[in-house]
Amino acid sequence: MVKIPVHHPHSDRARLEDDEVLKNVTAINIKRLAISFTDFARIVNEHKIYVDKTDIIHDLLNINTNYILLTRPRRFGKTLLLSTIQAILQGRKDLFENLYIGNLEPAYPFESSHVIRLSMGPAGINPDDYLDRMKLYLDDVAADYGITLRAKNIGDSVYNLIHSLYRSYKTIPLAKDGPLAGKIADIPKIAVLIDEYDYQLIPNLHDSKKLQATFAFLDDFYTGIKTAADEIRYLIVTGITTFKGLVQSGFNIIRDKSLDPAFAAICGFTEDEIVLNFEDNIKTSLENRKRMGVMDLGMCEADLVSEIVDWYDGYSWDGKTKVLNPCSLLDFFSEHIFRPYWSNTVDSRAINEFLKIDKDYFCMFYRHNAFHDSSEPDDLTEISPAAVLFQTGYLTIKTITRTKSSVRGGNDTTTYQLSIPNREVRQQFAQKIIIPRFLKLTGGLKPNEQIERFLDFCDSFSSRKAYSSQVSLISIFSYYSYKLHSNAESYYKTVILTALCFADGEVTAEISVSGGDIDLFLELPSDFMVIEVKYSNYPKTAAKDPERAAGKDNSSHAKEIRNLLDVGISKAFKQINDKGYAKKFLNQNQKKNVWLVAISIVGRDNVKIQFRKVRRYTKKA
Repeated sequence: MVKIPVHHPHSDRARLEDDEVLKNVTAINIKRLAISFTDFARIVNEHKIYVDKTDIIHDLLNINTNYILLTRPRRFGKTLLLSTIQAILQGRKDLFENLYIGNLEPAYPFESSHVIRLSMGPAGINPDDYLDRMKLYLDDVAADYGITLRAKNIGDSVYNLIHSLYRSYKTIPLAKDGPLAGKIADIPKIAVLIDEYDYQLIPNLHDSKKLQATFAFLDDFYTGIKTAADEIRYLIVTGITTFKGLVQSGFNIIRDKSLDPAFAAICGFTEDEIVLNFEDNIKTSLENRKRMGVMDLGMCEADLVSEIVDWYDGYSWDGKTKVLNPCSLLDFFSEHIFRPYWSNTVDSRAINEFLKIDKDYFCMFYRHNAFHDSSEPDDLTEISPAAVLFQTGYLTIKTITRTKSSVRGGNDTTTYQLSIPNREVRQQFAQKIIIPRFLKLTGGLKPNEQIERFLDFCDSFSSRKAYSSQVSLISIFSYYSYKLHSNAESYYKTVILTALCFADGEVTAEISVSGGDIDLFLELPSDFMVIEVKYSNYPKTAAKDPERAAGKDNSSHAKEIRNLLDVGISKAFKQINDKGYAKKFLNQNQKKNVWLVAISIVGRDNVKIQFRKVRRYTKKA
């Protein structure tokens, strides 16, 4: 079974267009789902479902630094996280009666603090508007504390706000009740929480002038905060990206905890958390999906959870802990339909502007599916596509490899291997990032038509139908402009990689094994496929062959093409066997067949594919 986009005729949404089907959908009570809620107090007071993250928040507030940066993709619960931290730091113990932090022994000291909660969103994305809009916003925040800001620049304004509150901290009691009630603070009690700290960066990555102006504005803003650092108890900042150039400027007091394993699950939901907190919603969605006819009557809750995980799980910031996208999960429980919820709320235009459209892009993406902790440049215009796609949520960490330096005194290196996290992102990555680039050079081919071609190829390839796979792949190649085609083998690997994003499994490029790097690896529910691609240019005799124009299969040119295809197949299988590419998967104790797949390409119009099974799994009677 292949992955079907929402607009495809076999998708859940298409099946629900029948009014008679819709009449059979059970009405559900979604009052307890905190859809689009980002205020912690409101979620608790209105009895919405809150997945308890206060154990991880407690650890975050007690690490060896009080100046913390945490990045996650958009719509991943960062604003709710800051709202929860704000309630803790303001001493609102009543909100945490049924949560981890409210039941600690000894009791957590819910101390009262002044909390300055800011967001960079109100400044907009146009550098010409930054100063005026942000000053108005800061004036409004200051007014809430009875403070009037008189500074002209943004750095002084934010410093004055913090300093004015700091001067009044001695009037704040440590706690509203208990043994600390009435006692005066002897340490700074100002907490600064900043949401969307990098709001202006991603939209302006493609414009060096706007980016320079953005950096100047942000540098001034964060320099003001740095000036007041001694007056701040906590500085906790969230955003999407980690850019060294910004962190090394006025923002350099911050410590990035985004990839710290201790906080891998601080945003998003683990599978265990879903089963524990959404039991009723799982049952309701199962019942409704059966009534809609999009789930077999014999399926159980565990089967539905497995599908949910396939669609929305897989995000990881430590290579081990996996979390689901909270936005997509809550919307699914509301509608009971599998479709891309999160990715439909994320604007990909800025990313497409940054990932420059040219024929080298495809090879570039294929080659850069990993990045190093020390590889990102200070100049944001030179940041790698892999890093941008990871930080914006289109890629996630699959494995982390740490390597000791072979040079005396050299730095150890950490390499993050990336992959697409789940079915939702896999479809939208191809649809929003890859396909728009292809379509500009395909002579007006519509997105649905291109996706149909990908689906046809995946269907044939997953079923190991060699001839129909060849025909589908040639069809995919044929609709791209001649200018787009490259003689580079990696280009064709990338096109195949893109198409296989629609397969019912996970496709990965350049997996490293002891013998070398596997071109492509496809893991299906019942099969492992080790894929090697070989490319050859057209024979030099092609242009001189008069029989080629007449389309005679017995022409000398056709014979040479067939010979080159056969040679490519032989070389591919020989490389797989000589380098032991399949050994790793044959040794795994998994109930899956292992297939070796050779793909030979000559020019752009000739493809040959062969499948060889090297291990057959047979179910025990």
